[in-house]
Amino acid sequence: MILFTLLLLFQAADPEALMRKAAEIPAADRVARFVALSGGNPADAAWDEYAAATEAIVTWFNMAVSQDAESSALADAIETNMGRMLLTDTWTHSQQFMIQRYLELNADALARIRKATARPTFGLKTDLAAPLSTVNLSEAIRPFTAGRLALLKAADEAQRGNWKEAWEWNRRAARCTAHLSQVASVLAWGAARANEARQRGQAFAFLHRAPQHAPADPLWQKAVDAQRAASDDATCEAEVLYSLDLTERLAAWAAGKAEDAELDSLVEIAVTGIPDAGGALGESSAKFKDVADFRRAMRKWSVAKQLDVEIELTRLLRAAAEQPFHELIREVREKGDDAPLRRRYREISERSPANRLMSNVVNLPPEHSLRRSRYAMTTAEAMRAVVAILAAQKKGGGLPATLEAAMADARPAEAAERRGSAPAGARPAALPMDAFSGQPLIYRRTGADTFTLYSVGYDGDDDGGKAVRPEEDQDGDFVFWPPQIPEWIES
Repeated sequence: MILFTLLLLFQAADPEALMRKAAEIPAADRVARFVALSGGNPADAAWDEYAAATEAIVTWFNMAVSQDAESSALADAIETNMGRMLLTDTWTHSQQFMIQRYLELNADALARIRKATARPTFGLKTDLAAPLSTVNLSEAIRPFTAGRLALLKAADEAQRGNWKEAWEWNRRAARCTAHLSQVASVLAWGAARANEARQRGQAFAFLHRAPQHAPADPLWQKAVDAQRAASDDATCEAEVLYSLDLTERLAAWAAGKAEDAELDSLVEIAVTGIPDAGGALGESSAKFKDVADFRRAMRKWSVAKQLDVEIELTRLLRAAAEQPFHELIREVREKGDDAPLRRRYREISERSPANRLMSNVVNLPPEHSLRRSRYAMTTAEAMRAVVAILAAQKKGGGLPATLEAAMADARPAEAAERRGSAPAGARPAALPMDAFSGQPLIYRRTGADTFTLYSVGYDGDDDGGKAVRPEEDQDGDFVFWPPQIPEWIES
């Protein structure tokens, strides 16, 4: 929780002023402020529909345990690779049966998702009198679970050739992402980006398989823009409030001023540590010997000191954001935890006993949020490029020679979509950019009617379209077109 606070702060316009302003909000007003930052709790909210949908969902586990061993293994494989199954229509008969049976069992949940995604706002229902750090934010990411089911429904409709319904369910998944984006929380932000990556990946696959059935706006930008997303500033302020509230609770708990069963459990687990939870940064170099050791350290800590640590970490991340991403990744690959960014981040963070405690539960590397945000930006640009290329191909009878040529008519088309008519003398749209290189995405014709479009990826250089997955830290490119089908599906 506390470590998550820094993931977006470096993107705020004036993070230090924002953080100090958040620290002035009284503890009793923090939940109300969090709800306000998340769009308030309007009457026409989707919260109840999502709650009913997630409670109604039959999981793969429920389905698998009632099958024979082979079907159980298949159900597990489908669940594990759910995000990638959405890209193909080459399902085996067993997979098709399992998926269609699964969707039948989830008919009620799908009906609820229809209702939830028809509402413009998500809304938050919580006890305004409770401490902010006791708010169950996992309830706020219910649209993520709903989005997964919506995408599977879209994939099933596409497999049947029902393209209108397929795109409609893909749109509903985009609305789930938009609802997640309304919540001023890094947890919701991360869930939204994961859901968005799957939804856009499926949209690419649909475009590739049946471009003639594609809607004018495959990103559903108009539908998403209609739902107000929490700004970076709002999310950052909410996360600071959450972090300071938790620090305050931990300090009171350590001093014996308040009994807190939730913190009893949290501290016990965090001090013991969770095997394999450290991830890329490994184990913390400043683990506590026991609960008493943590209590002693926390008694000497304060909200003011925590704020100073987070401001210093924010300065570090803002400086890192100015560095070319491939240089940062090269340092991490070569030096690991001794890379300058990771080493300095750890030195500052571990001055806080609260951060030291939480690093035994979640220990994300400081470059993590940079990876995710840049990939999301690049994916959106790639979709814009693909739509323009396909439109130019349809208009001219062949693929455009360059990305510049593809975008020549894009701005009038975009303007017409927004305003109802193309403005006279409109200039071509800006070239779709690769957030990892700062240069336009790479477009090449590979045949009379085929092309490839890709980003240079984390390493910052052109590997000729050698495809790697964004979750893999390998040399290669992020290929957006043609959509990549994972090996396990092909085999």
